[in-house]
Amino acid sequence: MRFADLLSRLLAFLLKMAFLGAVLDNAVWLITGCSTALGLALTAALFAARHHASAMSCRSENKSQQPLWTPRVMETHNRQRFLWELRSLCSIRPVRSGGGFVRLTYGRIAVTAILLSLTAISAQPAGDDIPFPSDFRSWSTVNSMIVAKDSPIFSQIGGMHIIYVNAKGFATLKQGGPLPYPDGTMFADDVHDFSVQDGSYVEGSKKAVTVMVKDAKRYPATGGWGFQVWAGGDPAKPLVPDNAHAVKACLTCHIPQKDRDYTFSTYIP
Repeated sequence: MRFADLLSRLLAFLLKMAFLGAVLDNAVWLITGCSTALGLALTAALFAARHHASAMSCRSENKSQQPLWTPRVMETHNRQRFLWELRSLCSIRPVRSGGGFVRLTYGRIAVTAILLSLTAISAQPAGDDIPFPSDFRSWSTVNSMIVAKDSPIFSQIGGMHIIYVNAKGFATLKQGGPLPYPDGTMFADDVHDFSVQDGSYVEGSKKAVTVMVKDAKRYPATGGWGFQVWAGGDPAKPLVPDNAHAVKACLTCHIPQKDRDYTFSTYIP
């Protein structure tokens, strides 16, 4: 992949992140996407301007010589030059010209934005850091639900759902607050196939186990909740690779419940 293509794809990804942050009203995603995209764009623009000036200078001095730059050599040179620009933009050495001062000032802003945003991104934990709750069947049973074939959401979450909550979150659920739930709260959704026999719904094989873990500091981008899904309830088969994927796979369905701390469960005596 060409270096320019890699930069354009990275910018597109960052702009999508910023857009998603705006849609979800999530400041972390919005600021991370915008600041990183701005810093990368400024750095790339400064690099392109300097590279163009350097190329024009070399062309004027070597008109009579055979060009030595093959596409592969130029690509390697561009990549190395870009990394050198990042290092030079961080330099605190005094500059002589006004243009150099502007370059240094914007360079510091660009690099600072990149470093801060990369730090924010690296702080987002992976989805597979959530351990499988092997004892969830001993938690308090909250609600149950059957999503049958005539449901519009059957293709996404069809099956028999049995919801559990651990002791940390049970008191808040039972009392109806105060919200948000305390850190350490865990909800588990035990999903099974089912069949209808003589008008009765009969539980079948396990389809998946879904877990929500409350940790406001660890999962700020997803409403303070970490999500994971294990196919077939197998601890060795997590389906959510990282917390960024949890936004589309899990959080999107919970956004309408934002005023209930993104939860659907209610206490039924």
